[in-house]
Amino acid sequence: MDIKQLTDIVYEDLNPVITKVCFAAEHNIALTLECDDWQGGADRRKFLLLCDLVRESTITVGDAGYLDFCDDHPVLQGHKGPQGELYFSSAPVFPESVFFKAHDILGKYLKDWLDPSTFLNGSPENLKKYLLSGNGLLARGPFGPLEALAKGLSNELRLNLVPTVTLHEAWKALIIDSSWMICKTVHVQEIND
Repeated sequence: MDIKQLTDIVYEDLNPVITKVCFAAEHNIALTLECDDWQGGADRRKFLLLCDLVRESTITVGDAGYLDFCDDHPVLQGHKGPQGELYFSSAPVFPESVFFKAHDILGKYLKDWLDPSTFLNGSPENLKKYLLSGNGLLARGPFGPLEALAKGLSNELRLNLVPTVTLHEAWKALIIDSSWMICKTVHVQEIND
């Protein structure tokens, strides 16, 4: 069975649970997933998911009601595709509100999968100081969210979006409920006790 077949079969009614997360080798992580038998058997089925070249992970032991392995997801934006930096060259009338408005715009764009503060240039206090200076870096990261930010703040600041690099790596996201793992591949082995 491959990861696509497993994600198509496993759903919340099968009571899936991640029972173990461990480092398998350098940059590799092994997960153990258990679920009820979709063919009606009395025993639970167990699977070893071997995740290769893991770049980032928030997956922990616990319920796994939703399972997906995809190449297009908000958590992948910082790992593939065009990246950029958003600069400002004017001081806003209300600098305190810019951080929170930027946070809101990014949160909506990223569908709350990632913390918008990751892309903004500092804490609310530090960003306010930068904004009062009238020029500097507002944010850096994936181009799509930065475009949304530039559009949403265009009435507050004079902004310049600068492309920096396009990441061509073939990263994928293993999504388990509200957690994720960025990796290259996932191999699935059924464990027969």
